[in-house]
Amino acid sequence: MSLKAGDMVLLDAARGHTLLFKEPALCSTVQIPPHVLSERGIPVRFSSACYPVHANPEVAAVRDLFLTFCAHAASAGDVLRERVGRQFLDLMDIVVKSGDASYHGRSPEGMVLRARQLIARRFGDPDLSLSQIADELNVSSSSLMRAFRERGLSPMRFANSVRLEHASRMLADPSRITIQEVAAHCGFASLTHFSRSFKREHGMAPRDYAALYRNDSVTES
Repeated sequence: MSLKAGDMVLLDAARGHTLLFKEPALCSTVQIPPHVLSERGIPVRFSSACYPVHANPEVAAVRDLFLTFCAHAASAGDVLRERVGRQFLDLMDIVVKSGDASYHGRSPEGMVLRARQLIARRFGDPDLSLSQIADELNVSSSSLMRAFRERGLSPMRFANSVRLEHASRMLADPSRITIQEVAAHCGFASLTHFSRSFKREHGMAPRDYAALYRNDSVTES
């Protein structure tokens, strides 16, 4: 595979590859743990080690944003770098789906990938439901449920896991935020439901989990 100025390529770390520069070149790279992409419904395995990214206006915009931030990253603080990094992760589906056929059509793989990406964007909506997800993907609820079930999943269980993952990160943040605010931000309809789900997942109440990472206690309201 030959690349020219401005091209982007995805490299699958699980496969071997060689980069050969025949002349001086400047390139920017980003390494993303596979599980971080999987949580957002973005595929992390490709048919070859080097996967070309097809150029289009959206991909070019993401590329330019990334390069612009790279040029100023050294002067940015840790908090800003983390926040921008998360935003770029949310944009990675634009880069990957530009050449990934599984994103298109109504194949089970495509349905699951698109549903997981939608859930990752809408996890904070307490009204998110199976029928709502299916409607937005223009598929039937039964087809979507069947596609998830074939992979040992269910749409709403996946949504709950995404919510809990975000909640655990917020609770570990040293900034002052109440348990109630975390629950609301992560799409839980009630504090009781959040506390019960969190304890089932982590083996401890949200307050106790937060206390492991903070010097000061947090309140529930």
